[in-house]
Amino acid sequence: MVLDVHFAKHYGLPPEGELGLSGDARVRYVGHVLQPEHFMIMGEHGSFLAEAGFAVVFTSLETVQHLSGKVGEANEMVVRFVSGVDRAAARSELEAAFANAVPGVTAEFMPIEQERAFRLLYDDLEGDQRFYNIFAALILCGAAFAAFNLVSRIVESQRREIGIGMVLGVPPRWLAARPLLVAAEIAVLGVALGIVVGLVLGALMSGVMQAFFPMPVWETSLQVGIYVTGALAGVGLVLVTSLIPVVRAVRVPPIDAVGVGIRETTGSGLAGAARWLPLPGNTVIQFPFRNVLRNPRRTLLTGMGIAAAIATLI
Repeated sequence: MVLDVHFAKHYGLPPEGELGLSGDARVRYVGHVLQPEHFMIMGEHGSFLAEAGFAVVFTSLETVQHLSGKVGEANEMVVRFVSGVDRAAARSELEAAFANAVPGVTAEFMPIEQERAFRLLYDDLEGDQRFYNIFAALILCGAAFAAFNLVSRIVESQRREIGIGMVLGVPPRWLAARPLLVAAEIAVLGVALGIVVGLVLGALMSGVMQAFFPMPVWETSLQVGIYVTGALAGVGLVLVTSLIPVVRAVRVPPIDAVGVGIRETTGSGLAGAARWLPLPGNTVIQFPFRNVLRNPRRTLLTGMGIAAAIATLI
């Protein structure tokens, strides 16, 4: 007699020992096993901690019949079909054979796809992949928002230099090269760091999955295609979003770009609306609130980036 490994690991049972069964029966077991039907222990309330109260014991059919007092009986039978068999027709023939052989006994036929452990292992794959895709999309969106804000600030800080360059006749494409190169560096470094973090997290997650789904064989080979696709998406998305502020900056008339100063600065955004808001404190204390209102676009994009990060964390 052998004991299911889930129950044994949960209670730290040794490879050999003695079990107490209902009816004051005492039996010895001589090992721990993992059986396909019980890759995942499914109790009445699902799989969460089901191994704490559901112990599967394996032994010969004769021993089970003797211990249960059901000599010559069984409650389950596995039928394997050869390839190409019409399963619906085979099921009808099996039902007719059971009705003739054991009249009055109800037989329930369950395809393996409807087995609870099988469904938990395979049906969850699509749902898990959908969540991973959502996480990836949220992270990429957060990266795009962050890159857009960073490049926008770089362009704004160099607005005067860009205007002087346009006055001197420098082609716009050369003026746009510097901030775009910065965006490209950010994208490439971010992707390189992301690959390293992905490999580390993949190794950690592999250990978690192997502990949660005790399959006999695991393959965790590096999926180069997925990493290449993610890297190209990350670099491309950052570069595309960085193009927007750069193109806007080089299309500004040179006189407007050069004229940057206190006298040329006018109210922008919703900063003027702050005077109608009951903000606390003096002017210095109100500076952060007015700064948030001064550039609603930047504030919105920053908020969306933070929201994407928090949503992924949750």
